[in-house]
Amino acid sequence: MIARGEIQGFAALFKRVKTIRGRIPEANKVAVRKCVEKVFEKAQYYVPVEYGDLKASGHIEEYSTGRQFHAVFTIVYDDPKAVYVHEMTENRHEPPTRSKFVEQAVKDTRRYITRNYRDGIKYETRAF
Repeated sequence: MIARGEIQGFAALFKRVKTIRGRIPEANKVAVRKCVEKVFEKAQYYVPVEYGDLKASGHIEEYSTGRQFHAVFTIVYDDPKAVYVHEMTENRHEPPTRSKFVEQAVKDTRRYITRNYRDGIKYETRAF
């Protein structure tokens, strides 16, 4: 006696997986960027404003590593005082601004990053 089974819909599923796989590099880039933007928004909330152009000098830069699935973004403050203001914890600032403004932004948003990244990938690849 020989028993045979057939998986219905496997060809359609395989086709769908191939389609999603093709979207992953761009989806990864978009999802990572959105996560970094959340951190940047929070950093902008905390950045001290009494130093003039520091807040306005903040932006996000994208770097290409040449590798397909790598998405590298950096939060940058170009103002010459940025490192001094960020690192000098003995300086007092009017709340909610503070030293370590980028570090605090990362701490505040890190518990949401995995979920936001997952949801971003799911949305961008239109996965299941």
